Amino acid sequence: MFSISVGDVKSHVITLAAGFSVGFVLAKLLNGVPMFFKLTYRSKPVSTGNDKTNLQVAKAPPGDYKLVIGARQDLQMGKGKVAAQCCHAAVACFEDAQESQESVLEEWMEQGQRKIVVKVESEEQLCQLYNHAKSIGLICSLIEDAGRTQIAAGSKTVVGVGPGPASEIDKVMGHLKLY
Repeated sequence: MFSISVGDVKSHVITLAAGFSVGFVLAKLLNGVPMFFKLTYRSKPVSTGNDKTNLQVAKAPPGDYKLVIGARQDLQMGKGKVAAQCCHAAVACFEDAQESQESVLEEWMEQGQRKIVVKVESEEQLCQLYNHAKSIGLICSLIEDAGRTQIAAGSKTVVGVGPGPASEIDKVMGHLKLY
């Protein structure tokens, strides 16, 4: 048979009350603090509405900026290898945008940093995509593998195009299938 003493009940009630109290205090203290490592990016001061000289320009619709990464299918890279190569392209494109097109980078960051990975069939197609993107002035990066794991050194693995206006990037990458 199961029995509970008065001392056990008091102990559980005290523990429960303490837990609620700590939770309540933490909620009040952390109200408005981003949780779970949510990253926010702000490059401009936020207007409080009191400053009449700080007028905001209308932003492009959400999703209007993106970064598209094309990964070669013919190399038969493992999933982890493809992920690593795509990360190399994303970082390289980000660095290029920081140096040459900061306003485009800011728009992309404010809109959620949309990234899309698509399939590229061959090295020839990869180079054509890179050259086309370069010729119309888009940020782009062609990644060559160091040859330490699955792929021969110098193999071109992925191309990153963007961040930039979705309409311009679609001229180069829009016909490709999702990875």
